[in-house]
Amino acid sequence: MTPITAADIVDDGFAHIATAAYYRAESRGFAYGQELDDWLQAEAEFKQKGS
Repeated sequence: MTPITAADIVDDGFAHIATAAYYRAESRGFAYGQELDDWLQAEAEFKQKGS
């Protein structure tokens, strides 16, 4: 069994944030210009769940 590394955790976090940001964009019809807001909100939610 391969041990889990810090890089694995970062990759999982990135994937989770990217997926959440995608679904946020999808829910608003992929309207242009709010990509950064989608990402930052998904990132904030991810960090909040981790605390």
